[in-house]
Amino acid sequence: MPRLRNCRTLAIPPPKLNIGCGYVTPEGFHNIDVAPGPNVHTVMDIEHQKLPFEDGLVNAVLASHVLEHLAHLEFVTAEVHRVLKVGGLFEVYVPYGHNKAFNHIRFFWPQGPREIGNVTFRPSSYLLPWKLKLNEVSERGLPLQWHVQRYLHWNPNFGFARELHFVLGKITREEFESRFVF
Repeated sequence: MPRLRNCRTLAIPPPKLNIGCGYVTPEGFHNIDVAPGPNVHTVMDIEHQKLPFEDGLVNAVLASHVLEHLAHLEFVTAEVHRVLKVGGLFEVYVPYGHNKAFNHIRFFWPQGPREIGNVTFRPSSYLLPWKLKLNEVSERGLPLQWHVQRYLHWNPNFGFARELHFVLGKITREEFESRFVF
C-alpha cells in the first residue's frame, strides 16, 4: 500500500478499524466508509453516527486521507477515542498544509496532532487524553519544488504531494493529567 508509508497499525492484531477507507482497504481491518465499495464492511456516516462498536474494544484505528474532509472532527475523534482500548493507536495520514483540493475543508500542519490530541495545554475534563507517538512530514515533493516555494514564495504544484503522518495513543485520564505540573 503506497499510501500507508511507515504504517504502525498494519502490524497490530485485530480488532482494528479503517475509517473513511475509500479504496484503501488493507487486510485485517474492519473498513468503514460513507459509500459502498470493494472490501467496505460497514457503510455509515462517521460524522453523524456513532461507531457500531463497544467502548474500549478496538486495538487500532486508521484514518488515511479522511480527516481533511470532515466538518465534525471533534465528534469523530471522540468516537475513535471511545472505541479504542487504553494503549490503542489512532493513526492518521492527511495532506500537509494548505492545498488546492476543492473538497478539503481542513488543513493540517505539524502542530495539528497536538491540537487534536490536546497534549500541550493544561488538561480539562472535556479534553480527550491522547499521547503523541509519532509526528512526521513526508516530503514527497521534488527538491526543486521546495526551493521554488521557499525562495520565490510560489507553489508550482508539481511533483508528489506532501503528507503529514501522525499516531496518537489512547492513555488514561490519570496518565494524561500527571504529565502536567501545576
